Amino acid sequence: DWWNEWGANGTLGHHPEWFALLPPNTVVNPSPVARRGPWMHDGHFETSGVKMCVSNAELHAQVAKGYINGTPGVSACEDDGDQGFCTCDKCRAWDAPAQGPDSLCFNHSHPDWKHVPEGCRGQYSDRYARFWDSVAAVLAEQHPESPPVVTGYAYDNYRDPPLNYTITGNVMVGLVVGVFSDANSTARDKALWSGWHARGAKKMFWRPNIGGASGVGPLQSSSAMVSTLKWLAEHGLDATDMDSMDN
Repeated sequence: DWWNEWGANGTLGHHPEWFALLPPNTVVNPSPVARRGPWMHDGHFETSGVKMCVSNAELHAQVAKGYINGTPGVSACEDDGDQGFCTCDKCRAWDAPAQGPDSLCFNHSHPDWKHVPEGCRGQYSDRYARFWDSVAAVLAEQHPESPPVVTGYAYDNYRDPPLNYTITGNVMVGLVVGVFSDANSTARDKALWSGWHARGAKKMFWRPNIGGASGVGPLQSSSAMVSTLKWLAEHGLDATDMDSMDN
């Protein structure tokens, strides 16, 4: 847990500046002053879902230190949850204009913030693509002969491909979408997959939540699974990362 290890009272060091800056008087930070660290969820600060200040160069170096020689690479995946993202000036400067209204996409006190609005699915994609690329650059400098791969999830508020930023480093993106089912969602998800490739993802993996509900059985038909995997394999699938709804 990064906050417990590196937060204000971390066991390994004190680096609150590595964590997300949360705006005051919002559902994620009821305090009258801005603060860094976990966001408020159901009356307590969500330390297991704390977000990072992904524009911080020291954070890039620390994530790169997680690489173990001889392994394929390192994970730069953000913690789960669709709230609590950094609002510092530098992180915001890395963002493309939101595809939805700014008053909704960036206002965590908005009454509709319980779920990510569809128009806000790409609001943080540019910053996270640049974050993964920044970690990849650190590792490429340290291992120029064979740069390790950096993995990240395209998920929730950063599911859609970046609007402006193009990845240049050795980055592998895991797209979090389900199996191809109805025509509309299938067309959307295929466009998302192709879009991340077009924005520079060197490798791609599929990370659906389709294992089952409460462990009692599959949620999707085998034919839908096969057709989805067939299309992905024909369009640059490098790996899968399967998980159940209840993890």
